Amino acid sequence: MLERARELGKTVVVPRVDDARRQLVMHAYEAGDALAPSAFGVLEPLETALRVEPSAIDLVLVPALAVDERGHRIGYGQGFYDRFLPTATGATSVCVAFDFQLVAEVPVLPSDRDVDLVVTDKRVITVAARKR
Repeated sequence: MLERARELGKTVVVPRVDDARRQLVMHAYEAGDALAPSAFGVLEPLETALRVEPSAIDLVLVPALAVDERGHRIGYGQGFYDRFLPTATGATSVCVAFDFQLVAEVPVLPSDRDVDLVVTDKRVITVAARKR
């Protein structure tokens, strides 16, 4: 997916957790760029990698343990994407999951942010159209 984005002339960015501010910071990423394990054990760009402002991002892939057809999801419990999504004002948010991760309803808290699209191995759900 990353390679295809580059073929289309897109800048690929990946997140790094800013522990001090408890937020995601996006950095440009090219194949072969140095990555280091985070406190969560996830490989992420170095702090010195080129930073990309959220307003410059047009697509955000959002992780989930479970998601419903309204675009509400259960993440990994830290709220990083719930805090990040409102800052990426021009971005379409997409949750990519297996179809078995699609559940009837996810409980929603006031701080939760839903996604615009849910893409599974069996279907694509356009959430924004369902909200109208």
